Amino acid sequence: MISATDFRAKLTAANERIVRHLAIVAFFSFPTFGLVAGPAYAPLAFGLGAALLLLDLAASSRHFSVDFPLTISVAAFIGLCWLSVMWAENAGQARHGALQMTAVYVAAIVLMSMRQSLTRHADPIFNAIKIGIVVGTVLMSVDILSDYRLSFLHLGWSNPEKTFKYNRGLDYLVIVGWPVLAFVAPRNRLQALGLVAAIAVPVAVGLSGTARVAGSVGIAVYLLALCMPKLVSKALTWGALALPVLLPAILNIFAGFRPVIGPHIPTSGLHRLEIWDYMMHRIFEKPLLGWGILCAKLVPVSPEEIQHYVYADGFGIYPHNQWLQIWVELGALGMAVAVSFVWIVAARIARMTSTTRPYAYAAFAAALAVSFFNFEISTDSWIAALAVTALLFSLVKPDSRG
Repeated sequence: MISATDFRAKLTAANERIVRHLAIVAFFSFPTFGLVAGPAYAPLAFGLGAALLLLDLAASSRHFSVDFPLTISVAAFIGLCWLSVMWAENAGQARHGALQMTAVYVAAIVLMSMRQSLTRHADPIFNAIKIGIVVGTVLMSVDILSDYRLSFLHLGWSNPEKTFKYNRGLDYLVIVGWPVLAFVAPRNRLQALGLVAAIAVPVAVGLSGTARVAGSVGIAVYLLALCMPKLVSKALTWGALALPVLLPAILNIFAGFRPVIGPHIPTSGLHRLEIWDYMMHRIFEKPLLGWGILCAKLVPVSPEEIQHYVYADGFGIYPHNQWLQIWVELGALGMAVAVSFVWIVAARIARMTSTTRPYAYAAFAAALAVSFFNFEISTDSWIAALAVTALLFSLVKPDSRG
């Protein structure tokens, strides 16, 4: 008859094997399945977090570790979202938004709180995502360069002639790739160069301008962080705090240049400038508390404003700038909570080891770049990609030099 001690040992061993295999499958899938279908990041990441939590509870492993400063900041933001229902432009829309924000952000906190479960499996996890990046980006590049002949990648596409389905995955890849490089580069620089090429090629041949901008920003910050670490630390931290806070004033000044630069930028860029113009005016109408969470799509646009636009009509369009969205929907109070979160993240990066810090600043800068051009603050796959990036950085060992 098996003893209680032996049973617990077998249960723990079985639990570790399940955790290992789940993590390998999930992290391999992020840059493969998640590259083709960016929204897949959410079920993959949050499903992994939920599974790890359930396994932890079943085995009484006590790996769940709450990051209190981060959790308090997120809780304050969620609480403000629920409070905004009281003064929202549309209470039903705001209530739905607050519920969505709660689900997405709590799921992200759960995933990041399970990092101790994955610590012992760091090597296979990074090997899995490293291979996944190569496999995913090769398939995507071949598909685009062959005029989309890899039909098995197009399942569910309404129009396989457009590569916009790849865009979200590329935006995430230029962020998630940095902790992988932080793990690989100290061990094998040649392999790291291959990984950089594997990411750079699909970004170059794809249609995501945001990914190219974010990738370029990340590389520039990484190189500067190697040469001038203290300057980059201060400039990036204070810049990340100042730009969102000063955004209404910046957009107000920038509005006068729209007719001049409009003819020289892509259609999507001009459309964004027009959206940002009328959204900026709505901030000044309700600057303290905003219009209510997820109500930016419902803000009024006057006929006088519309007659000056080429593409923007004010119907159901989100701001295409997450900081602008916070200003419009939650006002100065929401921005205060949001920048507190940025401060926490920047402070965490400043305490990293000198070998890992440049990669973390690069990921931080790339994520900021994306946040100024794409996605909503409630986009579940975006939050999942950020959580995955943070989780991977927590698994990078300071002495991982092989």
